[in-house]
Amino acid sequence: MLPRVYGIILAGLAGSLALLLILEMVPVLLFAPGVDILMLLGTFIAGGNAALGIGAILFLGAGLSSAAVYAGLWQVGIGRPSPGIGLLFGLGHGLASIVVLQILYALNPDPPTLYMTAIKCLSVLLGHLAYGLVVASVYRPFAPSPSRSHQRAMDSAS
Repeated sequence: MLPRVYGIILAGLAGSLALLLILEMVPVLLFAPGVDILMLLGTFIAGGNAALGIGAILFLGAGLSSAAVYAGLWQVGIGRPSPGIGLLFGLGHGLASIVVLQILYALNPDPPTLYMTAIKCLSVLLGHLAYGLVVASVYRPFAPSPSRSHQRAMDSAS
């Protein structure tokens, strides 16, 4: 059990880093304003420099929580931690995040930028695809192997 917890923590941190890097790099490569996710999250609680630190804590907490949800889904038999399933989970997670970010921008009393542009949506979607891929790849060695009966059912379904 404890190795799985380590796997979730490691996968969540690695996936969060991949997501943050893509959120920062895609807009730079396309010469467009990006999603300042750490400030967006942090300004709900504090202003100024404190917002950045609080945003980072909230972002990592969300990343760890999401990795735990992914691992829980795999544990109950909804897919396995594989690159394809990780991308699929990341796609759903990314689409949901775009909707949530739209709401956060609307509710935030002091949003760091004005609105979600197509480039920001693309960044969020690509970032979550990377998050899902990284979480699945990092967690895979920690995941319990499927039972033989479950494996036979999976093999016969393919």
